[in-house]
Amino acid sequence: MANFYGSLIGFGAGGVASVDLRFGLTYGYAAGGYRGGYVNIIDYFPVASQATAVDWGDITVARVTLKGTSGPTHGYCAGGHTGAPQSDIIDRFPWASSAGSADVGNLTLARGEDPGSSQSADFGYTHGGNGNDRIDRYQFVATVDATDVGNLSSGSAGFGGYSSLTHGYCIGGNADKTRIDKYQHV
Repeated sequence: MANFYGSLIGFGAGGVASVDLRFGLTYGYAAGGYRGGYVNIIDYFPVASQATAVDWGDITVARVTLKGTSGPTHGYCAGGHTGAPQSDIIDRFPWASSAGSADVGNLTLARGEDPGSSQSADFGYTHGGNGNDRIDRYQFVATVDATDVGNLSSGSAGFGGYSSLTHGYCIGGNADKTRIDKYQHV
């Protein structure tokens, strides 16, 4: 996956109806990226072998630096850079079929420069990016826009994101590579 700038979304169960990211990792998904140009491809690959990825459908708009989360039945990708404009799109695609994605809402602001992400059982979170400090939350079961639920200690881009059962973590960033912000999943 040389020059991959998309988002590793998470894990699903392929033909099975549902799987939880924290239990039973079967398949991985990668969306968007740059392969000689911006792409809108969702790739699907087994995590237990070194098999080649398979095209699982498309995201709604080709973009890079989008961030992904994993719901119980769908994968999500949010934000990203589309070339000139930054994106605020939240795409959702099913684990159970290669039908591609649907635009199910928007972040509170466009984020193209490496935001981070985390997730709870019911919500996806996108934090920072483009020098902002905002934490957005979107529902896994609804098709509604994200809401602003808090702020990081400072704004930046280039974040990593991690999740516990109750909290999200913003790791690093271009401005302070040693930083760790912890926020409650509300």
